[in-house]
Amino acid sequence: MTRLTRMFMPDLSATSVWDIPYDELFKQGVRSLFFDLDNTLIAYDEPVLTIESIQLINDLQKRFVVVIISNSGQKRVEKALGNSKLIGIWHAKKPLKSGFKKAIMRSGADPETTMLIGDQLLTDVFGGHRMSIMTCLVKPIKIKSDRFVTRLNRRFEKMIKHRIKRLDPDLFAKTFLEDEHHDNL
Repeated sequence: MTRLTRMFMPDLSATSVWDIPYDELFKQGVRSLFFDLDNTLIAYDEPVLTIESIQLINDLQKRFVVVIISNSGQKRVEKALGNSKLIGIWHAKKPLKSGFKKAIMRSGADPETTMLIGDQLLTDVFGGHRMSIMTCLVKPIKIKSDRFVTRLNRRFEKMIKHRIKRLDPDLFAKTFLEDEHHDNL
């Protein structure tokens, strides 16, 4: 497998943010969690974080530094976060490094003890690995709410996954949680 292909391999996969073994991550030394917003915590067509998402984040903040890092605009991110005191990074330009650097600077996070949690290989996993940040890939909450650019990204993701599956089917099976809906992008 090429170095580039490895950059698209998440360190962890989970069905959703609710299924991530946060206790285990803490035991392994993870101290900061960077969450993507759209289709990771809420669907693109949801304007604000749900009560359940807010409760999850509040619970996680007892042990972790939590940052929301999104390619969405300032109004979207600020509205989604509401009155919370969460650090929100908008226009992050993932997979470029600038948004990650801003998140690290504003939060004081150490990339070596940080995990990025997101729903896209091209922006979240690839971007996180470019910064030496561990990554967790979750399934998108509501793929039908994706914006046009995200739909294009998912087409490229499908090709990348197909290549990984062809090169190393066992590693693919261990790494990616697939279902019919996700396979038929």
